[in-house]
Amino acid sequence: MTHGYSLPSNKGMLHRPRLCALIQEGLQQPLLVLLAGPGYGKTQAMADYLAASDAKVLWLRLSTLDNLPSHFWDHFIRVLKSNDYSLSMSLRTLEFPDTLSKFEAFMQLLAKDTNGPPNRIWVFDDFGEITDQRVKNFFWMMVAMDLPNFRIVLISNVMTNTESIA
Repeated sequence: MTHGYSLPSNKGMLHRPRLCALIQEGLQQPLLVLLAGPGYGKTQAMADYLAASDAKVLWLRLSTLDNLPSHFWDHFIRVLKSNDYSLSMSLRTLEFPDTLSKFEAFMQLLAKDTNGPPNRIWVFDDFGEITDQRVKNFFWMMVAMDLPNFRIVLISNVMTNTESIA
């Protein structure tokens, strides 16, 4: 397994097979949202699942600064660089995809990279920090593409930022 930034440590944590089974089931869809209050173990459960997975993982810890599309894009590319150097170098030439034409260029590069095994799982931890609609649209557009072998996980403790998914 490869990942951007290190996964949260699961040392000393109990293995929770029921939660891992629920995560596995959720990953059958293009988007999995882990939503619960602070301290319920969302991050640890996902890290536990991924530690046993053979998926290529990108883990991006979001902050309020990621509400600035240019900051989000720089942060995303920097983390992606440690996970998938060639894809990050290709995407680095693009601007934040806030228009259909920019998003199409992004998706063409992503689709080319995700064509075939291994599965890719991109985890965006603390999605509740994201309030900017342009950044949210980036996620919804990625999900809508429903690329094979590619899943997005949003971890949040705030309902209002994830309820518009449906």
